[in-house]
Formats: sequence, C-alpha cells, structure tokens
Amino acid sequence: MYYCNETDSPGCDPLDGETISMTKTGDGVFSGEASGLSSPYDLRDDISFLVIVNDTSGVLNPPVLTQVTLNELRPIFRSVGVGNTIALSDGASNNLLISNSIANFSVALADNIGVGDALQYDSDNDNIIDSVAFIHERIDSQNYRVANIEGAPVNDLSVIDNNWSLFRAYTSMVNAENGTENTGLDDAIENFDIWTSGFDITAKNNTWNIAFYADGYDITTSRIEWYGWTSSEANYLRLFTPRLPSEVGVSQRHSGSFDQSKHYVLVDASGDYARGIVLNTLGVIIDGLQVKVVSNGHGWTTGIYSIFDGSSNQARYTIKNNIVHGISPQVPATADGNGGIKLGSTDSKFSEYRVANNIVYGFKKNYLSYGIHVKGKGFIYNNTVYNCYTGFYIDLGGGAILKNNLVQKVSDSIRGNALILASESESNIYYESDTGYAPSDRVINSIDFVSAESHDLRLSGSSYNAIGAGVDLTLDEYLPLDKDVSGTIRTRWDIGASTAANSVFRSIGPGNSGSLKGGSDKELSISLNEFGHSVMSLQNGSIDLPLNIGVGDVVQYDQDKMGGVDNLAFIP
Repeated sequence: MYYCNETDSPGCDPLDGETISMTKTGDGVFSGEASGLSSPYDLRDDISFLVIVNDTSGVLNPPVLTQVTLNELRPIFRSVGVGNTIALSDGASNNLLISNSIANFSVALADNIGVGDALQYDSDNDNIIDSVAFIHERIDSQNYRVANIEGAPVNDLSVIDNNWSLFRAYTSMVNAENGTENTGLDDAIENFDIWTSGFDITAKNNTWNIAFYADGYDITTSRIEWYGWTSSEANYLRLFTPRLPSEVGVSQRHSGSFDQSKHYVLVDASGDYARGIVLNTLGVIIDGLQVKVVSNGHGWTTGIYSIFDGSSNQARYTIKNNIVHGISPQVPATADGNGGIKLGSTDSKFSEYRVANNIVYGFKKNYLSYGIHVKGKGFIYNNTVYNCYTGFYIDLGGGAILKNNLVQKVSDSIRGNALILASESESNIYYESDTGYAPSDRVINSIDFVSAESHDLRLSGSSYNAIGAGVDLTLDEYLPLDKDVSGTIRTRWDIGASTAANSVFRSIGPGNSGSLKGGSDKELSISLNEFGHSVMSLQNGSIDLPLNIGVGDVVQYDQDKMGGVDNLAFIP
C-alpha cells in the first residue's frame, strides 16, 4: 500500500509517498499496519492511498485512488442506573474544579459513582447549567478523569462551581440503546446523544462503553435489541458492569453467583421467541452481566442472542463473565428451543465468537434446549454449564475450540461434536452421558459446587477433579485469559468459570489425644500429581490404616529424613 498526506500536499501521488507491506490473511483479504504515525500525519488529516496487488502470474490489480481521514480512537462512556432519575451527588458544600480533564471535588463522592456517569455543571459562573462531561476514569474518591460528549478533553474550570450535580446517563438498557437520556438531567444539556435507529460507532472511530450499575433491573417480555448500531472489532459496543477501582469505588458486578442486588436483565416471556439481549451489529463485548430467563411455558427463549448473519459477515463477539439463569418448565410439550447464549444465525462461517468464564444453567426442556449455542468459529473457554439438556451446541460455521469447560447434569454434553476442533481443544470435563472429544478431556459426574441447590455454581474447594486441572490460557493465541468469572486472578487453572477457594480441613475427636496410627510398617511418600495436588501414598508393609481415619486428620512426618517430626499435612 502506498500513501501520502492529501491535507498537507493537495493532489499528492501516493506512489511518491510512504509504503506499508501487506499480508494476505484470507480469501481476497489483505492486511497491513502503520502504527505510531506522527507529524506531518496529524489527526483529521486526509490520507490518499493506493493498494497494488501482484499475483504469482504477474497480473496487477487496477489500483483505485482512495482517501481516509486519520481519527484518534476515542472511548465513549455512558452509565445506566435503572429507574434512577435522582442526582447521585451535587455541589452543596462540595466545590468542583476541572484541570487537564481531571474533575476535583473538595469532598469525597460516594463509592457507587463511576465511569459513564454524567456531570452537569456551570462553566461560566452565571449560575446556569450549560455543560456536561462524563466520567472516564476514577482516580480516587475526589478526582475523576472526564471527557466531553465525543470523548475529547474538556475545557478547564478554574472558578469554583457549586451548581454541579451527577446523574446516571440513562435509566434503562432500552433507553441507552435508543438514546433517551436521563430525564433528571437539566434540559439545557439533556439531549446529548442524538441518533435514529442506532449509532455509528465506526464513523468517529469510537468505542462505546455502557456501564450498568446496581440501581435496579431491566425487564422485557420479548427482547432488548441493539438494532442499527454500526460497530466492528476495533470500534466495538461494550455492555459491562464496572468493578475495578479505576471504574467505581465499590464493585457493581456479581461475585460469581447470581446476585439480585446487582443489575440484571429479566426476560419474562409473554410469547415464543423472547430473546432477551439481542445483538444486531458486528462488534460486541458483553462483560459481567446477569440475565434471568423465565420462559413461562413459551419456546425459543434465550438470554443473549445474536441475529447478525450473512455469508460475508465478519462479526467479532466477546461474551465473558456473565451469568445466565434459565427457568423453563417441562411443559407444555411445544416449548422447544430455550437456551442461555446463542451466537450466529443462518450463515456465520466468517464470524468469530469468544465465549469465556460464563455460568449458564436451567435450560433443560428437551434436546433443542442448550446452554451455549455457537454458529461460526467459536473459542469457548472456561465456561460452566449446568442442568441444561445440551451443554454446548456447535452448529455450522468454522468449528469450535473448547478448553477448560465444565459441563454437569446434562443429557448431552455436546451436540454437533463433529464441528469440534479436537486437535486444538483440551482439558474439558463433560458429564457421564458423553465422551471426551480431545485426548485430555475427561468424563466426570461428581463435581462439587458451593451450593448447586441455590444456584451457586462456583467450584467447591473439594472439587479436586477440576482444581488445577486446566490448561494455562494466559498466552492463548485466540483468547488470552488471566481472570475468572468474578475477576479473581487465576494463579491456578481450575476447570470451569470460577476458581475454587482453598479448603481447610480439621478433624475433632473428643478426648482422643493419641495417635490414630503410628509405627506402621508402610513407607510414606508425598508427591504432586498431574494437576498439582499433593498425594500421600503408603507403600509396602502389611499393616493398613484404620477405616476411621479421614478428612481433617493430621499426618506428622519427617520431611528431611534427619530424624524427628518436622512437618504436618491434613487430609482434605
């Protein structure tokens, strides 16, 4: 590719300018990159370029002169607090100053204030609200980085303002989708997002980040559809719950089990095809949401659903750290096809779906019901699927790579197993009704959870078949991970969405201060197994341990073989 700066040199010839080497990455697809551009290539400059392809037979394509404008990738943040039209905080006895896009408050703000929240203020000291900025980063409880409507830096506010107030930007997911701002905001600045039938994120080189706070829950009897939004892998739409200290003072996200005190979407189906969150755009990230699907006897209901399809579409979705809870009764017989997450439709073979650290359960009506259904190239890692008819439904598309997934209490672990890329998949645990599809996959029917009866499907500390049994995905080629569903750093790779807590076992034997077994003629050894678990073995000899020895009992032994007791171990 050849390019030149049309703004600085009108009519310039790209062949006399700079070059970028390009690589063929697909059928008719070539890619190249020019990173770190600096003056004279400035923001908003128009760049003229030509792409010339010379095939192996020496045939050249007829190059077409094209122009592109250099834009800076700017994130946009908006918050959602369902039903919350009241100011989160205001300037009564709290001074506001803004310098270098850092809003400083003389008194600390509440911990539930964070990214996406709208700050309205008086910029010219006339006691009239005339400006709005949005929190992009929480530095501490008194200092926040803010940006204007378009994500650009804001002007300094050097005169103390006490007319300011903070609001959620939107009061529901539906309103965030269609651009209906919080009615609690001052009318002078309220209409800051203006579009019809969706927003074009790519046109201004944005990412669009919508943060959901624990103010209430969204409810739909059919669907909340993100329709008409133009997005891409780079210019994505991101729906998420803030949890980091740089986002909010106190996490707004679940901790790995469904939490009705945090934001969630309730799909209370009033008929068939109640699809919940419907994605009708190319580039999407859904991170840390909760969805409850109540089918009420209707069929084809889902929690998260993509309908963006077509043989040439190149959708790029990342669906991670979510909890999708299904309540689908066994009757009536016509209530088919209920599922947790469905990505892709009739022909999505060029799409890629990255699905990780999700917990999905309760979709069990019949063989058409499933936990996670993917049509397209799937990278499906560290998910937990429980009490569904089918765990994973792999359908059409470019196949799927499955790693570290945990499937329990299902009738069929995988439907469409012929599309699993077994040579690249590994370390999954499936249920007894199925067989493994990669050499390192296992079939186990007794994995313990914190409380499956109350839908807490985090791994129990006694789930030794799953603890430490996964493959490290930190440097995975397709979907690198380093955290679990609750945001805990994975220092140990457990199977499924969560990291099991370390279990401590101690035994009590009233009045029993003597050794349960000492002086055995068996040789004791302790070693690590393939999953990193310490395993004690007693070999040789003829005197076995009593049957009343078990969990919590302590073994004292001579580790350094120098004589005497120098170490302890407990039976878990």
